[in-house]
Amino acid sequence: MSSRCLHRVTTLIGAYVRRLVASVRRWKSFVYLYLVVFLVVLPLMCHDTPNSVYFYRRRNVSEAKRRIQLDNDARLNWSVNYLEMLNRTQDIPEARIASGNDARVDVAITVVTVSRNRQLVDSYRPRYLSQVVAKLLAYWRDAKVQGFRYNVSFSICNVDGDPDSYTEAQSLSSIIGIFNRFKERSISLTFSREKEKEDYVFCINQTFAIYDPRYVFVIEDDALPTKNMFPVLQHVIGRHLDRTFVQGRLVANTDDVTYVKFFHPKWLLGYYSLEPERILGLLAFGCVCGTLLLGVYWHQKRNISNSDLYIAWFLLIAFAILVAIAIDRSNLVWLRSIFGPEFYSYVPAPSCCTPAMLFPKRGASRVINYLSRVKSTRRLGKDSILDRLLYKFGMKAYLVEPSTFIHIGLYSSLRGSIVNPWKLE
Repeated sequence: MSSRCLHRVTTLIGAYVRRLVASVRRWKSFVYLYLVVFLVVLPLMCHDTPNSVYFYRRRNVSEAKRRIQLDNDARLNWSVNYLEMLNRTQDIPEARIASGNDARVDVAITVVTVSRNRQLVDSYRPRYLSQVVAKLLAYWRDAKVQGFRYNVSFSICNVDGDPDSYTEAQSLSSIIGIFNRFKERSISLTFSREKEKEDYVFCINQTFAIYDPRYVFVIEDDALPTKNMFPVLQHVIGRHLDRTFVQGRLVANTDDVTYVKFFHPKWLLGYYSLEPERILGLLAFGCVCGTLLLGVYWHQKRNISNSDLYIAWFLLIAFAILVAIAIDRSNLVWLRSIFGPEFYSYVPAPSCCTPAMLFPKRGASRVINYLSRVKSTRRLGKDSILDRLLYKFGMKAYLVEPSTFIHIGLYSSLRGSIVNPWKLE
């Protein structure tokens, strides 16, 4: 390279560097904002926040497993005491015998259960079913006091191959109705995913046969309800399924909804999924927050030019978008739960996962027929079959966000092992 070319290159680089330094000096307040927030504030706030970019995942599975078991023990201790109180006082929710009442059952809640960890991993007994049943009954009682207006029935669908030896389920029969798929010990040679699908179909069918409800709410036994479950359920039925708002008026809903999901894993709720509504939500968040921050900035510097104002607006929008990505969408969506059911979103259901599903009667009929015809494979579980159903026939399904359930199933009944501790919720 000639000295003239070298001189020209160094001159251009020097010009760019001087321009960059001038820009940094001109916009130094924004540089400080970015550095302080992303290198100091957010790391301190979010280092223990799952799914954020600052969350430090210790890859010590044993330590994570021990922590989860301690949390499980605390929940189980409360649940056992609560269930003993119900048995002792015979203060059983009348909804459990709704099939004998004159009033029709609006929502039949069925907990699908199978024994877990029978010496397959260790000797720990998680007893998820007791926790789920106790929380359901406790939150149901609170919801009735707060004016929950739908008739509800509760039942356990025991799909264990040896129902009599599943003592946890049998011990709850004095509190909540129970029906078994197998009458006596049965050794199943069916592929595990296919059996899981057949169990699901059986439980939905039996629930309809016993209660004839308008809706069936199928809950897997490791999906722990939160305190907002019943208020959100009432809102979804009353404002989205039975009736809906059209031009500001509440009218009968004519949409044919196949099912509504009340749970989706947090680690699948991020912006990286590239789903259109999530990207639009991210841009909307950035524009709203960026505009609010711009108002504060303009108030401090009233003599700013129009061109600089547009640059500042762009920098603040980018700042808000990066903050949202760093915190993670799942944690931002959770904030909706603070303000009540009206602030929960009702969006098209994404793929994956069936821990808590609400089926209208017509939707359940279609699901049962389709699940009965399609065989599960190693790569095709019941959730994937449901996705095919929606795609093939153009049916509608929705997701309630944030989730009104927490996945607590460290011990997987399907795999016979423990799941990834960092992907439980």
